[in-house]
Amino acid sequence: MPEFAPSQVHVNQPLSNISLQYKNYEYIAEKVLPWIDVDKRSNVYFVYTRDDTFRISDDRAAPRAKINNIQFNITTQNYSVKDYALSDLVPKETMDNADAPLDPLIDTTEHITDQLLLAHEARVAGVVFNSANYFAGLTKTYASLRWSDKVNGTPLDDLLLAIDQPAVRPNTFVLGRDVWRFLRSHPQIVGSCFPLGGNSAKGGVASLEALAQILDIDQVIVGRAVFTGAAQPLAGATPLSPVWGNFASLLYVNPNPGIRQITYGASFVETRPTTRTWDENSAGPKGSTAIATNWAADNQVIAKDVGYLFVTPI
Repeated sequence: MPEFAPSQVHVNQPLSNISLQYKNYEYIAEKVLPWIDVDKRSNVYFVYTRDDTFRISDDRAAPRAKINNIQFNITTQNYSVKDYALSDLVPKETMDNADAPLDPLIDTTEHITDQLLLAHEARVAGVVFNSANYFAGLTKTYASLRWSDKVNGTPLDDLLLAIDQPAVRPNTFVLGRDVWRFLRSHPQIVGSCFPLGGNSAKGGVASLEALAQILDIDQVIVGRAVFTGAAQPLAGATPLSPVWGNFASLLYVNPNPGIRQITYGASFVETRPTTRTWDENSAGPKGSTAIATNWAADNQVIAKDVGYLFVTPI
């Protein structure tokens, strides 16, 4: 009986139960700027004047005296959506020759959708982490005593002071992953999370929930999405940079903005992400299937005075 080597009796085939694909799994844009569905590409919304709300009125009254009359003012702000879309062609030859578990139509659709979500994440980060989108006095830029300085930095003091400065006390703390890495291990933060020692003495780290409890807010959100950036590559790989950079922000975020309510900002969405396909018979010898996903939105700051921004805290 002839002897066969293992390589002689098997022809390598693609596995049908596994494939490798990189993806950002933790987008936070919608948690920071909640979506508001609108039916027009541009319009206005009413804004109640802040000073009228917080002014202490003279409410003293006397028999037969005329009651003091007070008023409030209303202005308008406008939104105007922009279109965002990506597409790709899948040749008929590619669909006919694809081995399981590949599905060119599904793979292409998911790639396009993820690229749109990544671009949206970057736009929202650019809005939230922009000092121009905060009132004067509601930003702090660090040249020293940064949160990465475990000896001289005072992140907890900074946060507790800042959180009472906006017109409405923030309920959300948003920060980039690199900032969180330093902040969660800072002695001020860890010591507050473990006041009796324990993990504090052993070099422990704080959790998101523990920090939220210390600050008395609803949530701490860390932006972990990455994109192809300009840092030094590792082992020849294309370098990746964080979408949410060296910033942190305290915000009042209303997850469901509505009538007579307030929130730091929102994404006005006229068209939610929609995917369509059609035949492109002139593309390739056998033709192709075109896949496109589009949507229309305006990422906007509504109330610049209900947030506080930390610039280069590490």
